[in-house]
Amino acid sequence: MFRKVGTLFLAATALMLWTNEAQSQAVITNGVVTLGVNAAGHLNFGGFGLSVGGFESTLDGCPCEGWGAGVVGGTYDGLSAGWNQTYGGLVNGGGVGSVVSFASDGVMATSVTRISTVGGDDVLEITHEYKPSASPDLYEVNVTIKNLTGETIGNGVDGIRYRRLMDWDIQPTSFSEYVTINGNGASALLGTSDDGFDLPLPGGLGGTRRSVCGGSPVDADFVDNGPCDHGALFDFGFGDLAAGESRMFTTFYGGSTSEAGMFAALAAVGAEDVYSFGQCNSAGDARCDEVVGSPITFAFAFKGVGGGTVGDPPTSVPEPGTMLLIATGLLGIAARRRTSLEVEDDV
Repeated sequence: MFRKVGTLFLAATALMLWTNEAQSQAVITNGVVTLGVNAAGHLNFGGFGLSVGGFESTLDGCPCEGWGAGVVGGTYDGLSAGWNQTYGGLVNGGGVGSVVSFASDGVMATSVTRISTVGGDDVLEITHEYKPSASPDLYEVNVTIKNLTGETIGNGVDGIRYRRLMDWDIQPTSFSEYVTINGNGASALLGTSDDGFDLPLPGGLGGTRRSVCGGSPVDADFVDNGPCDHGALFDFGFGDLAAGESRMFTTFYGGSTSEAGMFAALAAVGAEDVYSFGQCNSAGDARCDEVVGSPITFAFAFKGVGGGTVGDPPTSVPEPGTMLLIATGLLGIAARRRTSLEVEDDV
């Protein structure tokens, strides 16, 4: 049931030409990391979410990976919208979201969306540009938020809000993973939680922050919490935007064969110490080691959000809830929840 990227697939995608015509979705790969990208820039399409080495990390069960943005204060206070497959694609808050364009060549993908008032005035334009990074273990996504109005929008240092979240479902033990969240204290980070099932709307604009399992703290860092069926949520607040002004930051998605390898990959791309790791559960499959981070440590990270430099792996790792190894050589999880959602984005 695991998905592998073959050489024929890579050769075919390499021959595809970039097009400016609006497409609905695309599967993109750098040969190591494979992503299924929807038109609005969120993941989980075509049998892929975030996949590395034949293991999937976000697609099983709840395809909850998504994002949202909005404005706090001023003329457009409360305006927000977001996208998440589990909630039917588009989720409108105090605004109305729409997809302006989407283009892909099988390696890169660019999504442009807008959030407008109910009356039809365009306020925010959000661009997600997916492309290979300096590390083969990571895709980088440049996120640009632009003010389309003729006035300054948002009040104060957190007047422009952005949320990114996902439900980690790390194969081969989907729905029973260990999760790490780090970065609280970064200047643009308003808070975090392990709730990958929440609305894509930012906190204060429709979304909440809460713990969903294992006593994972809210708005605080934690290491290897689990095993449990949980995810990662990051709420950011950026300063107000003058008329026509833009703000850009970067996210990263990927996986490495160990936690140490993932730290090296994050350092190679200049990521900040704002990230989440997802690792499978040794008690569910003998191939897994949640401390070492094998067979794959999946990661989601940021740059340009006021965090520190990514350092070495923690020297003291809290003991997981259980370290029982099963030596039966399980090839999969017998009962696997799967949700197949057909979603049409507003274009």
